Amino acid sequence: IAYRAIMMVATAAASVPWKLFRQGGREVVKHPLLDLIVQPSPMVSDSAFWEAVHVSRLLSGNAFVQAVGPKGEAPRELH
Repeated sequence: IAYRAIMMVATAAASVPWKLFRQGGREVVKHPLLDLIVQPSPMVSDSAFWEAVHVSRLLSGNAFVQAVGPKGEAPRELH
């Protein structure tokens, strides 16, 4: 029962679309952060990645995402 409940919550949470807003409430439509969130890694889909993050958060009470990329540049992947 617990597995099913956790998977239902994690799947639903992972399917919520991400939005980015500037101070003042104006939505940002195009930004490198949004691109990274939509495609966190070439090895896994965005829904599978965010689902795993939510499962970890629900089971352990916390979740961590590591941003990876060349030193001195913007991150290119999330793990």
